[in-house]
Amino acid sequence: MLSSDIDEQILSALAQVFTTELITNVAGDPLALKTLKQFDLQDDPTQVAPYLVYGPAKNEDGNIRQPSSEEERMFGWCPAEIGGPLRYVHLFEAKFGTPLSASRETARQTAAALLSRIAGVIIKYQDLSGVLSSGGELASADFSRILRGSNPLLVTQMGYRIYGGEQTFYGEGKLSWRYPVEWFMQTHTFGG
Repeated sequence: MLSSDIDEQILSALAQVFTTELITNVAGDPLALKTLKQFDLQDDPTQVAPYLVYGPAKNEDGNIRQPSSEEERMFGWCPAEIGGPLRYVHLFEAKFGTPLSASRETARQTAAALLSRIAGVIIKYQDLSGVLSSGGELASADFSRILRGSNPLLVTQMGYRIYGGEQTFYGEGKLSWRYPVEWFMQTHTFGG
């Protein structure tokens, strides 16, 4: 089960970096996000594009997706050593959409550019350190869970598709990435 405290910290940090890098720093750019929010998008995607929605990865049934044992072995889970932390993988994803275009090629170029920007932000801020506080690792309020060990290879899946026909086209895409979180469990000493 995911820790809501560390997930809230991750979501807050993502909101901050996405806002800075995909809205504020590119003001006036046609690909500056018009809509940025956590899952789910309830609006007509073509009316709020360019958009980005993000959050913990979900299964088709809408539940938060837990990593498979193979994913945990590949991307960071390890059993705790005596006195050491457990390490879990938290899965995240983002879905994006482009504005309407008059040609398939323009929609393809726009989708590729937006995908590249979003992936660039995730890679640039791969460990989210210093985003919510000056310096330091991203941690839960009680410091029992710390995001540690991220690297660019944790962006594991990305792509887009072009929809439309005749004279109206748009792109939608998805990215998936992982954050390794170390969990330092409280120890209890029993005396006699």
